[in-house]
Amino acid sequence: MVKLFTIMGKIKFNVIKKLILDTVVAIKNVGMLNTSKLYISAIIDRLFYYDSEYDINESVDPRDTIPNHPSVRHATIYFPTRVRPFMKMLKTLNLNKSNTVFVDFGCGKGRTLLLAAEFGIKKVKGIEFCDKLSSIALNNMQRYSDKYNTSSVEFEVINNDMSLYNLDELDNLFYFYNPCDEYILDKVIHNIINSFSEAPRWGAIVYQNNTINHPTIFDNYKELSFLFCKEFIGNKFFIYKIHENIQ
Repeated sequence: MVKLFTIMGKIKFNVIKKLILDTVVAIKNVGMLNTSKLYISAIIDRLFYYDSEYDINESVDPRDTIPNHPSVRHATIYFPTRVRPFMKMLKTLNLNKSNTVFVDFGCGKGRTLLLAAEFGIKKVKGIEFCDKLSSIALNNMQRYSDKYNTSSVEFEVINNDMSLYNLDELDNLFYFYNPCDEYILDKVIHNIINSFSEAPRWGAIVYQNNTINHPTIFDNYKELSFLFCKEFIGNKFFIYKIHENIQ
């Protein structure tokens, strides 16, 4: 009980406020049952998947660390991706792991980078504009590499605004856990489509947002096709295929 109050004491007021608001929105959009599943998912992570070697679980509001950054008003609070739902989602994609380059836009502390590497993907990248979070992600990657001697996995954490990231022609699996508003997201989608126009290849976008029924912004792009939505313990993943021959 003392430990619980200590953890709660570290969480910023605006994080708690955001959590309450997200809960209200989630109940309104997906109902009490699915909202309860989300909290069960978070509890499972705490009980079975929290590794004290990695600084992952605690939420962070970028507005507390970089309040003057021009893009901070478009950012959302960092919450870690849930482990079991994320790993189950990856299994549904039937990936060629050796040819997949995983890119997490708004990677936060890098949990998905660790999970993607554990899943068997050989190259993972995280894009994070918050200095504090990108530094923690880098430290987590180093600790993971040292512990498991993952010389076969290439990690990269890029401290930059995600809308300014220059895509590599090998990048092909893109993950978003509701990291920003549609203003920035629209720019990133444009960049992805332009990259595929210049270098055709297989590609997919995974967008996670647990408080909505469908992310309408992706419907604006004829270069994307909605494949399916997978839900695991209240965590909702919307999967889009990127067309390989974009004119």
